[in-house]
Amino acid sequence: MTDQVVLERDGAILHARLNRPSKKNAMTDAMYGGLADAFQQAEDDEDIRALILSGEGDSFTSGNDLSSFASLFGMEQDKSKEPPVLRLIEAAIRSTVPVIAAVEGWCVGIGATMMLHTDFIYAGEDAKFHMPFTQLGAVPEAGASHLLTRRFGRQRAARMLIGSEVISATTAADWGMVTEVVENNQAYAHAHACAERIASLPPQAVAETKALMREDMDALLPHTRHELEQFALRLQSAEMQQVIAARMKK
Repeated sequence: MTDQVVLERDGAILHARLNRPSKKNAMTDAMYGGLADAFQQAEDDEDIRALILSGEGDSFTSGNDLSSFASLFGMEQDKSKEPPVLRLIEAAIRSTVPVIAAVEGWCVGIGATMMLHTDFIYAGEDAKFHMPFTQLGAVPEAGASHLLTRRFGRQRAARMLIGSEVISATTAADWGMVTEVVENNQAYAHAHACAERIASLPPQAVAETKALMREDMDALLPHTRHELEQFALRLQSAEMQQVIAARMKK
């Protein structure tokens, strides 16, 4: 477990906090692994009834650290290699424990797509959701092209995935992506209250209800892997390499 993902246990609630505030919690391979471990711990411990995700500082996450692209490039070169981000996404898709997100500030890239695998999202008034894949010369990840289109319609999905628009917390709530918009710096308090309510319910009924709500994994899991393979291919494109090189200079 990396110290960039802090796990805290509060009775039946497990809290996983992204802890790289100086980089606005930009995601590294170690952080993907740490979050995947949190999902696995929640699955393995029958006394854990809810998992909370949050970020330290003024943002949930600013998205991928550029260094994490290396493992995705390796995935394209060697199909047997599974990058940590894939392990995280698949753990989130298979999760039987309710997942509650507390979002303050920016929720970008993998952070925004991870929201599609949570059950409740409490967002501060100034929270912003951004999937800037086309801006990077990339394609979506984490099943976003499958889930966004089916849940919220093609036009809304296109705004985020093709147009790379920044979506406010209010707009996300209007679409049904966010459970509730709350005062800034209060998202975690609301997420924890939700987790306490969930933890008080009969656990087997909760788990079975979540399973009934889950999308068809026979379609979603292969699509998610295909997205990442396409992402890895885009890493080799002159277009994406130019964008990344320009960003690294900054």
